[in-house]
Amino acid sequence: MDNAYDYMFHLLTAYSKIMKYKTTVPENATELCSETMACTSEGFVKQLMDQSTINVPANVSPYIMQPPYDPQTLNPILGQKANSIKQVEKWEKYYFEKIICCLLYKVKTALVTVLHQRWWRSNVGNGGSVTSAIVASRRHQWWICNDMDDGGVQWGGDGDGATMVI
Repeated sequence: MDNAYDYMFHLLTAYSKIMKYKTTVPENATELCSETMACTSEGFVKQLMDQSTINVPANVSPYIMQPPYDPQTLNPILGQKANSIKQVEKWEKYYFEKIICCLLYKVKTALVTVLHQRWWRSNVGNGGSVTSAIVASRRHQWWICNDMDDGGVQWGGDGDGATMVI
């Protein structure tokens, strides 16, 4: 944090060299300095502004490039990076599959309920009211749903021959 302002100044001066826009100061502009802004502040804000005030420019460069790594030092770092990436991919895959499976189960449950109600109305209801068909379908909780190998869904009762394959 000590060199943050030096680094920002370094970036601004580097970018200003490549810009073609030339800044101009408006005629009615007033100059503000950090001391002026700190004087109007009170309490904790003033204390923070006083701590962040720069009195003299730094004599060191804000960014010092590290020397290149030798292969013995670089290989463990690259291995750790690869392991971290693999671990994150495992987590993504696990949670994605968990969420997808949960959503598919909810969709499957809702679909089976709707199909069961429609099948019950058409085959067992015999022209009864919709309310009685829904109440009757709620009473028969023995219906089960099984995934089939071909991707379909089979659901049926307790051996009475009433089975529907989707």
